[in-house]
Amino acid sequence: MTLIIQTVIRNIVPFILIFGAYVTVFGHLSPGGGFAGGSILATGLILERFLNSESKRPQIVTKAVCMKGVSFSLVGYGLIKGIAFFEGATHTHLVTWPKGTQGSLVSGGVIPVLNILIGIIVMFSFVLIFDLFNEPIVMENVEEKQ
Repeated sequence: MTLIIQTVIRNIVPFILIFGAYVTVFGHLSPGGGFAGGSILATGLILERFLNSESKRPQIVTKAVCMKGVSFSLVGYGLIKGIAFFEGATHTHLVTWPKGTQGSLVSGGVIPVLNILIGIIVMFSFVLIFDLFNEPIVMENVEEKQ
């Protein structure tokens, strides 16, 4: 990778990550949301992986961090969605979700939290898929049978 490409990646990745966080957090107010924001965030992390693979530096987000992030986000999403389904089916309101003011950041009840969790799941899943395809293939020597 040339010095120009390394410099461009190093300078553009923070802006990609900020934009991805913006799309994820404000997804309930504007076009975007968890999947779109998570995809943008994953793009930034994958570019960072390209940069660090050339310079042999350690990666910022390891596979273990990705697995933990996906696992905890899936559990959190399942719990929040399960509570919401339970409350809707039984018409009980054991947990009151703050609705906030319409059009402000804190609005939409539980939807912004779910968007953030989906963004984390998508981001780490895309990075794991990239790592899966980016691993070198090791071929073992197989002797021909005679």
